[in-house]
Amino acid sequence: MVGTTISHYKVLEKIGEGGMGEAFHGFNPLRTLRLSIAFTTASKPREEP
Repeated sequence: MVGTTISHYKVLEKIGEGGMGEAFHGFNPLRTLRLSIAFTTASKPREEP
């Protein structure tokens, strides 16, 4: 994921992960803006007992 461009956002570095997904530092060159990008992970539906 690091080093890829999504739309016009460049993914710079991974800053963390948890139960809901991963977070990255990103950069928007159109506005010269650093930002955070979060990606959620897909989860399986819970099974009924």
